[in-house]
Amino acid sequence: MGIPETAIGVYKALVFGMVVMWVCCYKGYHAARMATGVSRATTDAVVLSSVLILAWDYFLTSILL
Repeated sequence: MGIPETAIGVYKALVFGMVVMWVCCYKGYHAARMATGVSRATTDAVVLSSVLILAWDYFLTSILL
């Protein structure tokens, strides 16, 4: 008997939320103080968050299942 599927979904949602929060806070804090810096930081944060979510999804799925 493994971990229930609903618990796996909750764990993944919490991890993904933390990943997005950390990446966006880091990129926003180090953004240049102009409109172009903010737009570049936003784009970088979205791309990096998406890639990290795919990577963490792979690792969490292989660990939890």
